[in-house]
Amino acid sequence: MALGVDFGRPVFVSSLGIRCFPQSARYSSTAAIGQPEFGRGNDRSEEQAAKQVKEASPEECDEAVEDLSEVKAKAKAKQVQESQKSDILIVQRVWAMLLGIGPPLRAIASMSREDWAKKFCHWKDKFKSTMQHYWLGTKLLWADIRISSRLLVKLANGKGLSRRERQQLTRTTADIFRLVPLQFLL
Repeated sequence: MALGVDFGRPVFVSSLGIRCFPQSARYSSTAAIGQPEFGRGNDRSEEQAAKQVKEASPEECDEAVEDLSEVKAKAKAKQVQESQKSDILIVQRVWAMLLGIGPPLRAIASMSREDWAKKFCHWKDKFKSTMQHYWLGTKLLWADIRISSRLLVKLANGKGLSRRERQQLTRTTADIFRLVPLQFLL
């Protein structure tokens, strides 16, 4: 940054040729400093001000263009480097995922016939116990539905329900409403 003077005010000029006026100097008047104001018949001070304004030389223009091209080249190199980093990160993630699958696949591939027999026996027992669990649950729900339907008939005939009967009806209704979304999954 270079410091210059423009019409009696300090000016900062960057290497790219950008002029910056400090806030305090921008809003101050020349009368407060004691310098004559421009445009009031003082031609000599206008000529001096015009001489003080320094025009950029061709060398300075070339420097500014070179600085600008250097900055653009650095920005481009940084952008390319960041894109390469993101590509490397994606490749690393995919590779880690594939390597994560590798050990289980190696374990499966190295299993003997006896190991496979044990594994299938375990899966069969697990499936069988799960099906028994669902079968018992279905039978219990069906029994609760039969009891609750009798309670609904009792209510329809105008009779009241005891506290336990009301709890039974509420519990069965809640079970049915929980089962409806499950039907879409099964």
